[in-house]
Amino acid sequence: AAALSTDNANVGILPADDADAGILSKDNGNAATLSANALNIGALPGITQPGRLPSLRVVGQLSQSYIVTEGSEGMYLVDQHAAHERILLERMVAALKARAPISQILLTPIQFELAPREVEAIEEHLQQLEHIGFALEILEHSTLSITAVPNVLIKQMNARSLHELIADLTAPEHVGHSETWEEHALANVACKAAIKANYFLTVSEMREMIEQLGQTNAPFSCCHGRPTMVHFSLSALEREFGRR
Repeated sequence: AAALSTDNANVGILPADDADAGILSKDNGNAATLSANALNIGALPGITQPGRLPSLRVVGQLSQSYIVTEGSEGMYLVDQHAAHERILLERMVAALKARAPISQILLTPIQFELAPREVEAIEEHLQQLEHIGFALEILEHSTLSITAVPNVLIKQMNARSLHELIADLTAPEHVGHSETWEEHALANVACKAAIKANYFLTVSEMREMIEQLGQTNAPFSCCHGRPTMVHFSLSALEREFGRR
């Protein structure tokens, strides 16, 4: 059983009272604030056999990074970034399979200069990038102009992070492997778009995330194989408190 540490007793747990069930409007220093449907969690079309996530009740938020929940088998700490990442990945995969629109047009194009090797890499991946929701064009002086992005990114993107993402998606090791590339690309887009640690969530947002995580096909791992949650069984907790 995992040992419970009290080294960081000051992190605090946000209690799950209904008074806090409104929509978050504070920024917390993130690229965009949360608002209605802020988690970009919609219906998950095509999900016919969701994973067997137990029925969980939200207790609160730990260190603005983990959702504390309880179920019939004990306590579950849910990594909010990993959980959101899994939800967004399956949402994009389902949309692509259904040939549903996944792009969001930008009001103002995002532009930045490219190194010569980046120009060549983007040209090689242009059709693949467009397939997953990007609309982009290489202008004079090796300037990349992006006019649309996958819709899950719309609230999280800035020029620097978008440049980093494009560079990763067009890295040489992914040339010539379209299926593997798409899996890698969607996983990285989901990772960029997902909320991060140290981000306050309201009770209603936490409940929504747990509900939608339960509708995914693989609720216990993120896109990169990390666990979305850690389980502390009742028997393990009883041992920690000397009850067994």
